Amino acid sequence: MADKLPTYGFLPWTRQGLSVNISEEDTLGNSDGASILRANMDTKLDIEYTDAADAKQVASVTKTVNIIGPGDVTGIHTNSIVRVQPRNGITNFEANGLTYIEFYEEDFCWRYTPAKAAGAGNTTKLRPWLALVALTDEEFTLMPNNNGLPYISVKQEVFDVCFHHQNDTWAFAHVHINNQLDNFEGVGLMTEVNNEIGANPDMAVSRLLCPRKLQKNTHYTCFLIPAFETGRLTGLGGDATGVLAQTPSWKKGAMPASTKRPFDFPVYYQWSFRTGNY
Repeated sequence: MADKLPTYGFLPWTRQGLSVNISEEDTLGNSDGASILRANMDTKLDIEYTDAADAKQVASVTKTVNIIGPGDVTGIHTNSIVRVQPRNGITNFEANGLTYIEFYEEDFCWRYTPAKAAGAGNTTKLRPWLALVALTDEEFTLMPNNNGLPYISVKQEVFDVCFHHQNDTWAFAHVHINNQLDNFEGVGLMTEVNNEIGANPDMAVSRLLCPRKLQKNTHYTCFLIPAFETGRLTGLGGDATGVLAQTPSWKKGAMPASTKRPFDFPVYYQWSFRTGNY
């Protein structure tokens, strides 16, 4: 009897912890949102106490709290990364392939995204707080930075070729589960996913792709960078005060020079490779 074929499950995004309660919906790049610097959520705390007359009372306290976002991240530990494709230093990667990076924790790509998913049902979308770009040696300069992370300065004349559109970042990250999923939306899906991961934490990874079409026989360096402007500014050692939380770290296309995004991006992680002649 032939061995059973492997089956896999894929999710467009997932979240854990307090971030599931973020109130503002992802604009998917159509606007910079309303929250400033960080996303927020409404909380309510019921305090039960006994008054002077020995009667039980309940007092409720409501408050809007801020959620940690890209502007609070100053680096990524390499232990969070489980694999990169292609491997660092390889010299014959197929030019028709896509580069990607995988993280051990299945929610990592969306952990600090300053919004909740947009849409309803099984068609929701959520942008990752990270982005992956692949650049040739002639397209960037890697700079040291005493005030923050090292950063790449991308040449303005090639920028629109190197970077994918900021509104499409939601499409280039997903969760990969090493098992078939039977539920497709709602509570049933999340319960199944949580049960799978609870039974085996190694069952799933989050994957971030770079959609750039590669050229043959070319040396590339992949850079993991912030996808939101608060993360870009913080990584450079700058001040993100007053920046709308959903502002992307770059904007493509024909825009007035006065409003176009800068071309310097802090680097969380990098590796290099070369494509082959096929």
